[in-house]
Amino acid sequence: MNASTTTYGHAGTAAHSGGLFALISAKVQNARARWAEKRAHDRDMADLYRFSDRELWDIGISRSDFMAVDNGTFRRD
Repeated sequence: MNASTTTYGHAGTAAHSGGLFALISAKVQNARARWAEKRAHDRDMADLYRFSDRELWDIGISRSDFMAVDNGTFRRD
């Protein structure tokens, strides 16, 4: 056993905390990306709800299609 390991065989705290910091940083970045994606999705849905019936007809959907659009299962035949 060398001087950088503890009695349990783990690396010293400096090396371990660097890995922990990288893990926490990656988790935070992932959470930020998901939050930004959710905000963009919510903004897009809000825009869709603001369309008039005529505008919806022009793009080929109706208000009853909103749930399918929201779920990502909407298909235009």
